[in-house]
Amino acid sequence: MPFRAAVAAGVPSVMTAHVAYPALDPTGRAATRSAPLLQGLLRDRMGFGGVVVTDALIMKGAGDPALAAVEALAAGADLLLYPPDSLDLEAILRGGSEPGRLTAELRSRSRARVATLVAQGAVGRGGEHGAASWTGDAAEGGGGPRREWGRPEDRALARSWAMAAMKDRGWRGRLGSRLSLTLVDDDLGGPYPPPSREDFRATLRARGVEVTVEDPAAPGLLCIFAEPRAWKGRAGLSPESRSRVRRWHEAFPGAPAVVFGGPRILADLPPGLPALLAWGGEPLMQEAAALRLVEGKEAP
Repeated sequence: MPFRAAVAAGVPSVMTAHVAYPALDPTGRAATRSAPLLQGLLRDRMGFGGVVVTDALIMKGAGDPALAAVEALAAGADLLLYPPDSLDLEAILRGGSEPGRLTAELRSRSRARVATLVAQGAVGRGGEHGAASWTGDAAEGGGGPRREWGRPEDRALARSWAMAAMKDRGWRGRLGSRLSLTLVDDDLGGPYPPPSREDFRATLRARGVEVTVEDPAAPGLLCIFAEPRAWKGRAGLSPESRSRVRRWHEAFPGAPAVVFGGPRILADLPPGLPALLAWGGEPLMQEAAALRLVEGKEAP
């Protein structure tokens, strides 16, 4: 239903998942590599005519990235997201595919879709992760009107949405003027550094809260950063993080925690630990969580 609604609303691009849906493709291929899903369901049955981009090909769920690249394009994808730096993608697409599999007609249709997307101004240059176009010339800039981003009113609206989306588990109070902050960061140790954790603390201080670190004489607040990361190989907290949370809860009984992660993390917390679920560790969510705790309400 969400995809049908998005297609009907004219969404310009759809991303695949490295997830198999045997009821839709009995071969068991992941959606990224599945013609029955990308061509048969998404394009033919739902009528989607925009750009299909894969999820990152560095993920283990994609399988062998060289084979995944060829199969994804043959299945109906137009852009390959984040192929490994070590992959000679040009050589693979020119000589490593089966004869006739990646045809000129397929390439032409893909080039046209990506060019349309670029002309609409929906694709920019750069970004944290690279997207490789197999059409060769699709990402070379593009016209179309430039859009304004980051206006104060846009930011205020986004912040109000973020605050309203947060969920309370057993704690609806507000912070005082002084607190001791303890950080449990379950997102450390992977191949890429996590975002800055300073926005939460900076917002608290800007609102007049005196923030110390692990001060037993001040009211305690626990910040847990635990977002889904492919390299973790797990959905919840690590044993070390769970142990640290438990010890903190014993030292500050009744004090709250802020969870910058999904609701699965709540199951790893001690039952009596009050928590505010802030969903993710982006700067906007850190700011919104700090305001929610200081002001004790959902929107500024």
